[in-house]
Formats: sequence, C-alpha cells, structure tokens
Amino acid sequence: MTVKKKPDEMRTYFVETNKGSKKVTVPANWKVTFGNVSPGNKSNGPGGELCLRFYEGSANNQRMVIVGVVQFRDMAIAVEEKRVSIKQQILRKDTEHGSKDVVVEGRMEEWVNPDKPDSGKADSEFFRLEHINKDL
Repeated sequence: MTVKKKPDEMRTYFVETNKGSKKVTVPANWKVTFGNVSPGNKSNGPGGELCLRFYEGSANNQRMVIVGVVQFRDMAIAVEEKRVSIKQQILRKDTEHGSKDVVVEGRMEEWVNPDKPDSGKADSEFFRLEHINKDL
C-alpha cells in the first residue's frame, strides 16, 4: 500500500559530500535517487562520482543534483552516535622523599543525537573533582 504525501509536507535530508555537509529540504512528494553522475558509468572514476538527484513529484522533472555524495539520510530517522569524553587531572603531593603525582582520569561514554547542538554540560557536570584528598 502506497501512502500519499500531502503537497505541503516537507522532508529534510542530511547530505555529506567530499566537500562538507549540508541539509536539503524539499517537498515530501519529490523523488530522490542515488547513484553515479553518469548512470551508465560503473566506475568511480571521471563521470562515476556518486550523486543525489531530486525530481519534482514522481515525474522526471529534475530539480537538483548534488555531486560527491559520501552518505545521506532522511533527518526524520533518529540517529545516535556514541561519544567518549576523557578528562585528566594531575594532583601533586609533596612528601619527605620528594613530590609525587597522581593522575585522576574520568571517562564518560554517552549516546547523543548528532543533529542536536552540544550543550557542553557533560564536561562541567561530570568531570569535576569537588573533594581533593590531601593525604594522597
């Protein structure tokens, strides 16, 4: 069963090319294809560069081509990626035999949505040594 899209409904695509990333918003009923710039060319040499093509409606009225496409996705698809943050702090303690260093390392792994801006709260909230033991 095919679901008809409303004419005013829009769809946003994340597109990563070999020259950077972009977001493209088009009507949801537009057809999108992915393949070589020159469809008959099976290599990735000249004319074989990968591209996205956008067609108005389901007709062959081509409206846009983005070349050098590495990856793309519909941004309505929720994606999370694993990020690892590591912070180190060196604590120094003077003893009768000289000074000694203790390295304290905090490591945090979290799943984040790459489309949302980073708040930076994780660093300040989780990587904080509030009580330093003076008897190290």
